[in-house]
Amino acid sequence: MNHSRRDDWKRLLRVVSFSSREVFEEIRPPSTPILVPALFVLFSAFILWLPLYVLVFTGLLSIPLVGEPNLGIAISSWQDLLALLVPIPVAFMFVYVSGAAILAAWYFAIARYFRVDISWEHWFGFTCLTLVPMIVVPCSRLFIFVLASLDDPPLVLSIVVVVLFYLLPVLWTVSLTQQGLRVWTAKGRVITLLISVIPYVLYVLLSVQKVVGLMHAAFS
Repeated sequence: MNHSRRDDWKRLLRVVSFSSREVFEEIRPPSTPILVPALFVLFSAFILWLPLYVLVFTGLLSIPLVGEPNLGIAISSWQDLLALLVPIPVAFMFVYVSGAAILAAWYFAIARYFRVDISWEHWFGFTCLTLVPMIVVPCSRLFIFVLASLDDPPLVLSIVVVVLFYLLPVLWTVSLTQQGLRVWTAKGRVITLLISVIPYVLYVLLSVQKVVGLMHAAFS
């Protein structure tokens, strides 16, 4: 591994620290890393999500703290397990990569509107770096799905999952994106915040019904 690639791995930690602005300065095109952040966010999110996915849909997630989710899925043979384990993880990776590509296209389009000449590939690398806090979100969304299936979800656990492992990473990513956009486009706080917020408002809306239902059940 050469020095540049080692620096790319270090930036994954620095981007979620107080050095994030320096990171965005360092990776301005044409020095934007693409492969390392893309592989990191994809496989980290997948590795965190897969064990919970297997536990939930094989019926093994039945502990006193959570209870037994009523998801209506039975695994009676290895063929059933194989059918469960193959298509959905492949779909997970496809959706995750597609989501990053769409975000990169959004930033690319906005940059072109402001006459900022940065290629889509560099925006893809930028997007993957901003998604580092989001690696826990697929796991937390699945856990929200599990908790929402319970008749009496535990209040404290529900709040922790929704606030700390779902909303906080989303807000953190919005903050990183806004900071990076200010560095890369030289635009003001308000416009970069608006550009950063819009995609994630749409993302949160995808789960808002489950989250609201979970919170209502937990507080009832």
